[in-house]
Amino acid sequence: MALIAIYKQSEAALLMLATLAGFIQLLDAGVGLLQHDPGKVIGPLVIAAFQLFAVYLLSSARSSVD
Repeated sequence: MALIAIYKQSEAALLMLATLAGFIQLLDAGVGLLQHDPGKVIGPLVIAAFQLFAVYLLSSARSSVD
């Protein structure tokens, strides 16, 4: 699905998939929190932050073009 969205250059699909990936990373950090494992919390939390920041940049760039 992601490769098709990239190939077709569908910004809406990329935004949706990237947002979903960010929230999955947040859920993964929650699992690490429940397991009391700092490594399983910090890693996914950092990835989620970068992922959602990239979503923000893409959506703001998309809205400035429209």
